[in-house]
Amino acid sequence: MSRFSLIWVLASLGCGEARDAQSTGSTSATVAELDVGSADAVGAATAADQLAPLNPARLPLLASSLPILGPSLFGLDLDLEDQSGRRVTTASLRRGGPLIISMFYASCSYACPTLIRDLANVDRALDPIVRAQTRVLLITFDPGHDTPEVLSRLATAHGTPPDRWAFARAKDDNATREIAAALGITYRRLPDNNFNHSSVLLLLDTDGVPRAEVQGLAQDTRAFVAAISALAHDRPAAAPAPVRD
Repeated sequence: MSRFSLIWVLASLGCGEARDAQSTGSTSATVAELDVGSADAVGAATAADQLAPLNPARLPLLASSLPILGPSLFGLDLDLEDQSGRRVTTASLRRGGPLIISMFYASCSYACPTLIRDLANVDRALDPIVRAQTRVLLITFDPGHDTPEVLSRLATAHGTPPDRWAFARAKDDNATREIAAALGITYRRLPDNNFNHSSVLLLLDTDGVPRAEVQGLAQDTRAFVAAISALAHDRPAAAPAPVRD
């Protein structure tokens, strides 16, 4: 498990019990019917609701209750190129709302397409106002192969919104490894030019501080969705900022 393990202290809010899924190498948390704008986060009261002193269905998750999982990643001097050939820099990432960041490679046949689908499902679960503020940055392990043209075809194939989602590459392998190390993502190139790699979704606040994480594929992402909503509601309403310069 990476140093950015997701630790939720929600019991004090009466809204769920943190679980560390050691057996699968993933980390997730349950959120009992939090009213944070997610379409699947509103429903009938559960047994946990009935036992809690306050009704969690009417208790929004506060950004201040989210853990700080590590130092700001905006200390990195990012200079990336996205699927349109435009620059994505640390300065551009500072301008906007919550940022979901992960890594992949375009020729991956299973794990990476699943990761992108997981991200799309998270995106769809958000309230439209929250979704408009939330940006996604996917950085390839394979900058030599994954040119803007390759990344553009991949983005089109997945139908991702180009104004909020960026598929990007670093300048070279060394810069890629620096980013992966900062994100707590491990990978290695295989002899056939595929990659063994971990699969992580990391949520950053507007200061670049990691506040929530999902490890593994096809995990329960309700707590992650709740965290995105909390961060979005914690900032003043404003027009969404693009991922790139």
